[in-house]
Amino acid sequence: MGLDPVAEIIVWVSGFGLLGLFVAALSERLIPILPSHGLYLAIGVGAAEGAWSLAGAWLVTSVGSAVGLAATFCIVTSLGYQRMMRLLRRISQLLRIAPARTDNCLATLSQHRIALAFSFQLVPTLRLVAPALGALMRDRPYGFLTASMAGIAVWNGLFLAIGYYVSEAAVATNTTFLALLVLGFMLIAEAVIVWFTRLLRQHRKFTTVIGASGS
Repeated sequence: MGLDPVAEIIVWVSGFGLLGLFVAALSERLIPILPSHGLYLAIGVGAAEGAWSLAGAWLVTSVGSAVGLAATFCIVTSLGYQRMMRLLRRISQLLRIAPARTDNCLATLSQHRIALAFSFQLVPTLRLVAPALGALMRDRPYGFLTASMAGIAVWNGLFLAIGYYVSEAAVATNTTFLALLVLGFMLIAEAVIVWFTRLLRQHRKFTTVIGASGS
């Protein structure tokens, strides 16, 4: 089988039962050392091996991850809106992002907060910084948090199910290798989506220009 650090972590966590899953999911949000998809794949494999039920693992990890998200949101919010905006401006300057573009992004976030809150939880890395973005949208925070928690439930359930059914199918694979393989597919899928989105935007701009010149 070879070296499998993800599986070794899950073996240790299984000694604490569902409480261990809750702490693991909570820690994944607050101290993201282990990639979340790898964690939930391994937990799904553990469910297939009888360490816990799949439904119980989904419920407990979703609650743990949601508590972590809410805690991060509250911590960031406690910094104050003005301090967060100053920090955002400094980061934008370091990244050479124009202030107008930053304002446009914030306006878009505010306008589509519910859909984006859900979508953010389905994108690696972005799902971890989403609470900070949500804290910048001062109105209707509960809607943002609720949509984020729905996204968490989908994300957790997806990778728990993949780990569970891969193990049930008796596919002899290293859990860490499986996590890296799934991450590769995710990155490819995201690159394709970004490429398609840009292509669609260019097509819309071209259509608008043609329509304007025709009129």
